[in-house]
Amino acid sequence: MCSTLVLAAATGFGLYATNTQKTPGKTSYELSARFVSANGLARGADVDIAGVKVGRVSSIILDPASQMAIVHFRLDGALHLPTDSTLTIGSSTLSSDNA
Repeated sequence: MCSTLVLAAATGFGLYATNTQKTPGKTSYELSARFVSANGLARGADVDIAGVKVGRVSSIILDPASQMAIVHFRLDGALHLPTDSTLTIGSSTLSSDNA
């Protein structure tokens, strides 16, 4: 009985966590970018353009061949970036909340 309750609670939390990562009614698409360093960047960090939140970091992995960080992120479906866009990792506030 106890294990069933724990399993139900874990499932509920998983659904809650997944749904808080999405905005209801909005479409999005995933992109990725390579960086020499993703120091200070974390999964779930906001992606901003001109101070406006347009997406969220979904994962950060290390490419073993190039030793570069590959950052996967989701952008608002209404936003279309040019293919030659340049991305940077920076601190958006004095508290070092990176975006």
